[in-house]
Amino acid sequence: MICAGIPQTTPAKEHIDLLDDTNYTLSYTVIDGVGHQYSLLKPTITFTPGVDATTTLAKWSMEYQPVGEQGPPEAARIAAVHVFKAMEAYLLSDPSQYLK
Repeated sequence: MICAGIPQTTPAKEHIDLLDDTNYTLSYTVIDGVGHQYSLLKPTITFTPGVDATTTLAKWSMEYQPVGEQGPPEAARIAAVHVFKAMEAYLLSDPSQYLK
């Protein structure tokens, strides 16, 4: 994953573990590009209806296994926030494309 303006992001290969159209959930494992800091990075993203028909709640979590004393993957969390904000800006720019 490469995110402009976010330091420490690198290209990565990912394997989709779960794509659940019913529960709007995506789970994947980063299989290449994790570097030497983590032996496992497995994000899960779930979208649920918001308080009204024009809102959606996105929940992002990550299972990870650090190598050594490494803490949580903060760069991945920051990248996810940027991606969700970009998605939100795109969707809000033309709601007629998805609101029927």
